[in-house]
Amino acid sequence: MGPSLLYAFSLPLSMSGANIALGLITAIAAWNIFRFRARLVIAHSFWVLLLFFLWAGAAACMAEKSFNVFAFKSFEKSWNYLPMFLIPAIFTFSSAQHRKTADVLFATAAFVVLLGLLQYYFGFRFFFQNWFQEEGLVFQGRFYGFQSHPLHSGALYCLSALCALSFLLYDDIRAERRLFLAAALLILALGVFLTKSRSYYLGLAAGAGLLLAFKSWKTLFIGALAAGILVIVVATIDSDFKDRVNTLRAGRMDDSAKIRLNLWKAAGKMIEDHPLAGVGYGKWKVNILDYSQEFPGWDLDKASFAHAHNSYLMIAAETGIPGLVLILTFWIFLLKEQFKNLRTRMNASPGRAWTFATIAGIAALLVGGFFEHNFLTATPALCLFFFVGLSRCPESPS
Repeated sequence: MGPSLLYAFSLPLSMSGANIALGLITAIAAWNIFRFRARLVIAHSFWVLLLFFLWAGAAACMAEKSFNVFAFKSFEKSWNYLPMFLIPAIFTFSSAQHRKTADVLFATAAFVVLLGLLQYYFGFRFFFQNWFQEEGLVFQGRFYGFQSHPLHSGALYCLSALCALSFLLYDDIRAERRLFLAAALLILALGVFLTKSRSYYLGLAAGAGLLLAFKSWKTLFIGALAAGILVIVVATIDSDFKDRVNTLRAGRMDDSAKIRLNLWKAAGKMIEDHPLAGVGYGKWKVNILDYSQEFPGWDLDKASFAHAHNSYLMIAAETGIPGLVLILTFWIFLLKEQFKNLRTRMNASPGRAWTFATIAGIAALLVGGFFEHNFLTATPALCLFFFVGLSRCPESPS
C-alpha cells in the first residue's frame, strides 16, 4: 500500500513525487510479472488510447511527408495512464485501506488550499516560495498551488473535490468522517474557485450534478441549492471571482475568451485544410502564426502558441478527424468500463465511491476540454487514472 499512499500524498504537492510513486508501482508490477508470472489485464480503452498515439505518430509523418521515429513521441503520454491497470494488478485493498488512501489525498489537497487561502486573502509569505516561484502558491491573483499552471490546479482540485463528494454520497461512513469529507469538499471547491479556471467551474458543476443526480433528484436539488449559496458567498467576498463568473456569459466575454474564439477559428481552418492527418502532432505552435494572419487585428500572445484552448479542436487540428474519433472512442470505452465496474461493487463501499468519482471526473474533463487542452495533460491524467485504478482494485474484507 505504500506506493499508493505516496501517490495520494504527492499529487497535490508535486508531480515529481506522483511520478516517483508511479515508478514504484511500475517496478512492483514488473517484478510480479517476472517472478510470479502475474498477468496484467489491460482494458480495451487503453488499447484504443495506444491506437490513438500510434495514429498521432503516423499523422505527424504524413504531415511532414517523411518517416521520423521521433514523430511517435506521443507514446510518452501513455505513462500517465498506467495506473488504470497497474494498480488493480498488484494491490488488494480492504475498505479501511481504500478510505485511508482517499483521506490522505483529501487532507493533503485541503492543506495546500488552506495555505493558498492564507496567501490569497492575507498575503502570508512561506519559506518555500523561492523554491518554485517567488510569488508562492498565488500568482497574479490566481491560486496555482504546487502546479505549473492554474488550469492544472483547477483540474486537480476539481477531480479531488468530486472524489470527496463521491465518498460522501456513496461510501458507508460514520458521522465523524462525514464531517471530515464535507469540510474537505468545501475547501477543495474553494480551491477550484481560487484558480479562476472557468473551465473547471463548469467541469465541477457538471461532475457534481451527475453525482447528485445518480443519488436522487432530491439530493440534486439540495446540492444545487448549497452550491448556489456557496457561489454567492464567495462572489460577495471576492469581486475578482464574481467578475470571472460573469465572463462566462456571452455578452460579458473578456479578452481571454475573445482570444479563444480566434484560436478556435484558426483550429477550424487547420482541420478544413488537413482533415485526414492534421498539421502534425505537436505542430500547433509552428502553424498558428501563419493561420493567425487570416484574422486581421489578432495579436498572438504566449498562450496562443501552446494550444487551441479546446481539446476537441486541438486534437483534430494536429491529428485530423481520425485522431479525434479515436480519442472520443477512448473516453466512451472508459465510461462503459466504469459503469460496468459499478455492477461489481457493493452499495455503500469505497470501490463504488471511487467508481462514481471517476465517472464524474471524466464528465468534468470532457466539459473542461471545450475550453482548454486537458485530455493529454499530466496533472489531470495522473489524478483521474489513479482513481480509475483504485476503482478497479480488488477489495478484501475489512
